[in-house]
Amino acid sequence: MSMSPASAITWPRHFSGEDLLQIAMPMGGIGSGCVCLSGQGGIQDFSVRNNPGTTALADGHGFDDAAFALLRIAGADGASITRLVEGPLPRGRIYDQGLQAQGYRKGGQEGLPRFAECAFESAYPFGTVRLSDPALPLTVQIDAWSPFIPRDGDASSIPAAILEYTLENAGAEPVDYEFSYHLSHLASGAPQSDSAGSRNAVLTDGSGVFLSNNEPEDSVHRGSAALLSLGDPPAAIKAMWFRGGWFDALSALWREVSTGGFRANAGLPAEAPDMRGRNGGSILFRGTLAPGRRVTHTVALCWHFPNSGVHVGQIGGLKPPVWNPYYTTLWSDAAAVAGYLRAHIAELRERTRAFQRTLAASTLPPAVLDALASNLAILKSPTVLRQANGNIWGWEGCFPGSGCCHGTCTHVWNYAQALPHLFPPLERTLREQEYLRSMDGRGHVNFRAALPDAPTNHD
Repeated sequence: MSMSPASAITWPRHFSGEDLLQIAMPMGGIGSGCVCLSGQGGIQDFSVRNNPGTTALADGHGFDDAAFALLRIAGADGASITRLVEGPLPRGRIYDQGLQAQGYRKGGQEGLPRFAECAFESAYPFGTVRLSDPALPLTVQIDAWSPFIPRDGDASSIPAAILEYTLENAGAEPVDYEFSYHLSHLASGAPQSDSAGSRNAVLTDGSGVFLSNNEPEDSVHRGSAALLSLGDPPAAIKAMWFRGGWFDALSALWREVSTGGFRANAGLPAEAPDMRGRNGGSILFRGTLAPGRRVTHTVALCWHFPNSGVHVGQIGGLKPPVWNPYYTTLWSDAAAVAGYLRAHIAELRERTRAFQRTLAASTLPPAVLDALASNLAILKSPTVLRQANGNIWGWEGCFPGSGCCHGTCTHVWNYAQALPHLFPPLERTLREQEYLRSMDGRGHVNFRAALPDAPTNHD
């Protein structure tokens, strides 16, 4: 990572070119998992299953997670242009992003045609991406965020990411367009399972797609996800992709979208037989933009994985049963999360913007504002977990596929300032952990706490 002198840093902070490689902005909830916004405007690092899952993992890591937007513009002569709504990949990411043998098996959409120009503006908890292309009459601005509201731990724990796509007609003629968003099946069940039975359906309010599985109630693979519109209902909903191997699903999807032949479907009922192959759901909006006009399509990704098998620090190495993340006490599944967002999105956005405006109005130097705001994102990262009883628990940091150094250790977390200043009730659980759950009768405090809550060694 290149470092800029403090005198050169502004806030909001701007990135372009190869500097975009630095960007991975977590969006999600405190202790609820996250996905990250890349500097190009894409989604990466699906850490939604109570464990880290980042792009540093080797090819074929077990999940084919993908979330991406496509924009098709119809031409007057019947021709059309379709773009992945992301900027060009920095050269530093090309090797990791998909020149491996047998094709790219992680996200899958990285090789699609992209916008030619991209810039990123960082002012956490919002990230803004601006895209343009000389070949296109429309420009796109992406405003990405998740609720971050000091003193409201529940609102700040929603397992969701929100993306606002503003299309603007910079040309002299009206433009007919189709904007679509696509999410792979994040909750398809255990790998190679014969009984998981991934399920696809339209959300009951018609706002998007609900993805789930038939895993047992106590399985760590049980879960659900949703893709929805937070504005006008989509013009078309595809609750299930073409089912095939490798990259068949995305190839079929690209052919449909790029030719204007997007086909809607309602998915499959719960009693349908299990169907193998890559899966997902999509929503599509159609419209016409007059010269100088703009329109915003807001989409959200929601997830809900109610069982965690992450455990560490128990006396004698005893393996406890699965435990439940805190957000499961607020919402029963991803469809419930989606419904809550649709009902409260305006209030959540305004309260999150109010925090950002308050921070921006500070007399602190821009370099300090940038450091403060950027590091607040750690609270939304997989570094932080939260149990159903409300107790916060944290790693020292994260490896690509697991936490690193357990136990909300006092030589790291006792120096942290964000929780006590912004979320005092959550910080209070750390003090209780230190002086109640981690102290023995002699007064000795173990500096690493167990997960889930349990007595610890005092050796």
